[in-house]
This record gives sequence, structure tokens and C-alpha cells, in this order.
Amino acid sequence: MAEAALMGWDAVANVWRKLVCNPEGKLIIDPSEILEDDPTDGEVGKAPTSNWAHDHAALPAVHHARYTDAESRAAIGDLLDSSGVLIKSFNCNYYDLSLLQRFQLKYSVASTRYVYISTLLNQGVMAITARTSGGGLVPCFIQVHNGTAYQVVATEPVVDTKIATHAAIAAAHHARYTDAEAVAAVGYGGTKYWSCSGVHFGGQNPDVNAILRSAAGYLQIVTGPFNLVAHVSLPHGAVVTSAKVTGNAASETKTWALCRLRLSDVDWASLAVANINTADTSIDVATIDNSLYGYYLRVIDVATADRIYGATITYTL
Repeated sequence: MAEAALMGWDAVANVWRKLVCNPEGKLIIDPSEILEDDPTDGEVGKAPTSNWAHDHAALPAVHHARYTDAESRAAIGDLLDSSGVLIKSFNCNYYDLSLLQRFQLKYSVASTRYVYISTLLNQGVMAITARTSGGGLVPCFIQVHNGTAYQVVATEPVVDTKIATHAAIAAAHHARYTDAEAVAAVGYGGTKYWSCSGVHFGGQNPDVNAILRSAAGYLQIVTGPFNLVAHVSLPHGAVVTSAKVTGNAASETKTWALCRLRLSDVDWASLAVANINTADTSIDVATIDNSLYGYYLRVIDVATADRIYGATITYTL
């Protein structure tokens, strides 16, 4: 007679083994392989035993107390009245005005106000307002009594009182962020600098001027004399307080100038003038106006072997 066997893999011995049954043919297994009396945190391969579940259910200390109706009402506070009825506000058109008699919105009213219901027939809208002690009209929650649809008792919304109280507490609000603080936070104010190295300069006639631009950053005149120019880019509204062009000793007899060019008609003027290695702090028209002008530096009559190291412009915002 043929035999069929149910086999299981033995991962330790790396062999297949026959699964064992009891005399009734039921598979013999070790319950501890799939069940445990005390559940282990992080264990996903086992379930708690019936014994543990029974004992756990009998321990009241391990369960939360039932959330009561009173606790639920307290949790949402002013949205409920003293009897636990939810406060409602609602809108309806003037055709539904008669239906107000059929509603009873309960609210514990400490101080009452008269409410006036007006209808805007051309818009089909009903407006509900309460007259305050100061004579003004404010929106309100209402309490409608049977048979009194046009004049009813109401209270002003609690939320309005809380907002007004909070607004009056100075400590609950940050101080207004001032313009000066904003300027300081982004580093906009104070003394600023614009600079360039000598290689930023170019010959006024670049096709004939003999110039060496060094890898070290300076510019050297190979054959002179001629003039140099360099573009200057400063923020609109900056106020120039000082300008200076630097170079080697041989260049100190040469003159530099900070100039501006009127973009509409190329009319130009010098704003600061000095010898190389000397700063000029007396700036004509010191405020930069990028809407009308362009700005540049000139160095006049540089000669052979003169070197220009660079330029620095100091300004404030």
C-alpha cells in the first residue's frame, strides 16, 4: 500500500522530517511556539493565551475609566450649556421665519438681552442681532420661546468676551516688529564695502593698450601711457563715504576718479578724485541713483610698469 507523509524542513540539521501525529491523527505541535502567557512587546509571531486574556480582562486597573457625558461636555467647554445642550446658531430666509416657534434652543442665561429679528425682503435673508447695554447690535446665539418669534431672549456669544479679554492682555502678545529691527535682522544697515581686484580694470582703448592681467589679480601696464576704466556696482540708495584705488609705488603719481554717467544722454562727471593709494572721503553727490546713472572708475595716464592692485569703495545704507 502506498504511503503519503507530511514533511517539515529541519533548518538545523538541513533535512526533511516527518511530522508527528497522535493516535487520533491530530498534528502534535508545541503551543509555546505560537502562544505565550505574557505577551512580549515587539513580538509579531505569537498570540497571547486564553489564560492571559482571561486574567487581563479581570484587572480593572489596566483599563481606562469610561468617558462620561459630563467629561465630554467639559472638554468642549462653552459650546454646551449647563444642561448639556449644544449651543447652535443658524441662518434661514424670511419665508422660514414662522418655523422659529417650533425650535427650543436651551441656554443658561446669566444676563439677558433682547433680540430683534429683521427680514431683508429683497435679499430673502433674516438677520438676528442682540442689543447690548451700550446700545450696539452684535450677532448672538438665541433662545426661542414658544409663540415669541419676533422678540426673544438671548445672550451675547461667549467667544466675543474671550477675544476681547485676550486682546487686552499685553503680555499675551509680541511687541510689534519695528522697521529698525527688520533692517538690523537682515544686516541692511551700517557700513558696507564694494571692492574689485586690478584685473577688473581694462584699457580705455583695448585694441591698442598693452596690458598684463596677472594670475595674482593685479593689472600691469606693459606699454603706456593710457587710461583705464572699471565698472562699479553699488546698491540703489547707498551713500558713498570713501573711495580708493591702490597700486604699486610707481603708480602713486597717477590720478584715479570715481565717475557717474547719466544714462539718458551720456553726460558724465567726477564724484571723487585722488592719487593712487590715497582715499577721497569728500564725495560729490554721494547717494547712488541707479535709476538714472551708471558708475565707474577711471585711472589717468598709467605708464609702463605701473601696477593696479584694485579698488575699494566704502558706503552706508
